[in-house]
Amino acid sequence: MRRILIVSAAIGAIVFPACAQKHVQSGNDLIEACRSIASGTAPTPDNAFQVGICFGEIEALNWFAPGVNDENLLSCAPIDVTRQQMAKTIVAYLDQNSARRPEPFEGLALEALAHRWPCPHRRGWFGKWLN
Repeated sequence: MRRILIVSAAIGAIVFPACAQKHVQSGNDLIEACRSIASGTAPTPDNAFQVGICFGEIEALNWFAPGVNDENLLSCAPIDVTRQQMAKTIVAYLDQNSARRPEPFEGLALEALAHRWPCPHRRGWFGKWLN
């Protein structure tokens, strides 16, 4: 009996991790939900979950964007910018770059925010001595 349990555990350890891989949301997966936020329409029972994911992604990316190491993805949206305005920016970017919609949503959204609200160039304390 003990051998059966050990063999079952070993097989489960090999098989089940492949089933538990995270699904990465693409631009295609979230564009309609983000379009709902951008237009200000209330979510329906059919799209409420996806709208919540889009809203949460926008919130998280807005918090994360000013600290990104890639200067092309740095974004510093003004404090008074609403999530609806951010959603409009992201949807417009996804519409303009429709061939890239299969890519991960997070990267595309960061690009959209960085194009719309780039961070001002900060030279840091040492930069003033280089001129």
